[in-house]
Amino acid sequence: MNGIKKKLTPNDVLMHADFSEHYVCKYGRGSSHFRGSKQQITLHTVVVYNLSPDTLELKVTSYCSLSDSLRHDVSARCANLKPIIMEIQWNLLITKSLGPS
Repeated sequence: MNGIKKKLTPNDVLMHADFSEHYVCKYGRGSSHFRGSKQQITLHTVVVYNLSPDTLELKVTSYCSLSDSLRHDVSARCANLKPIIMEIQWNLLITKSLGPS
């Protein structure tokens, strides 16, 4: 991946999506019995690398989205990546994922 970062041009973006992680929510109030069900959320983490158009220095931006969906398939990942893709401006998008999608 370091080789890809070194070859980026000002119009390129490298997007690195990591595994989605599930977390159990802890409630501040109320009590539950030992086997009570607690809501889970999924964290979708992404790091975006691009060159600053002014300085040509590598810029790193981290994103994390929360979802109440526990799915890890391609559709779920794309749904969480779409707002990031819409935010950044690019001519060439390079994606790298450690997950199955």
